[in-house]
Amino acid sequence: MARGNIDYDEIQDAVRQGATGTKFQMAGAGSYTAGHALVYDSDGNAIDGGTTPGGGGSSGALVLLHTYTPSGAATVDVTGQFSSTYDDYEFHLVSIVPATNNVTMQLLVSTDGGSTWQSTNYRYVNTEAADDSSTLDVGRSTGDSKLVIVGTRSGAGIGNGTGKSLNYTINLRNPLNSSLYKAFSGYGSYIGQGSNVVIDNRMSGSWQDTTVVDAVQFKASSGNITGTICLYGVAK
Repeated sequence: MARGNIDYDEIQDAVRQGATGTKFQMAGAGSYTAGHALVYDSDGNAIDGGTTPGGGGSSGALVLLHTYTPSGAATVDVTGQFSSTYDDYEFHLVSIVPATNNVTMQLLVSTDGGSTWQSTNYRYVNTEAADDSSTLDVGRSTGDSKLVIVGTRSGAGIGNGTGKSLNYTINLRNPLNSSLYKAFSGYGSYIGQGSNVVIDNRMSGSWQDTTVVDAVQFKASSGNITGTICLYGVAK
């Protein structure tokens, strides 16, 4: 079953330019309107999923809100994107390459639009399995200055050698809720430093404060990052 080809450059350009309501063509499929849900038909072709009062397409559909393309950036700051249109959000980290070898990927939250970043009250657990070992490695904290997403496996942080990268999906639930802690969960894989070991990761974490979160920051534990981060809203 072949899927229709999507011109991601056109989609990203339209989103960067705020082209809500502007239609453009996807090769092998129909037209797509920025701000609508991107879904697949029964033949596997990408099509425009339309909008609903809940923010786009059928319940659970992903609506592309913004694409970030860091190139040697110290941080990726996601600001001005959360609204009452969505309760849940999904971040896709695509082909993230760190400038420094053997690092972790980290996340911080802000309650003032990114002017400052919170440095307390993070708790998390992430489990990593490698293709060269039957042993699971568990990274955890009951009180950290950041949420560590991946790279906690001893001696096998994210590598930056030829062909290596991190690919990961993170869910954030109810960032604007003022009565709940902010919950994160994620899954993905990366190629570790040193040998070309493939590492699978699963993460759960929270920022344990009920204050509304209106911005999120991604960064490596050391050095800059290059790649793509897509932010989606999950239609209600």
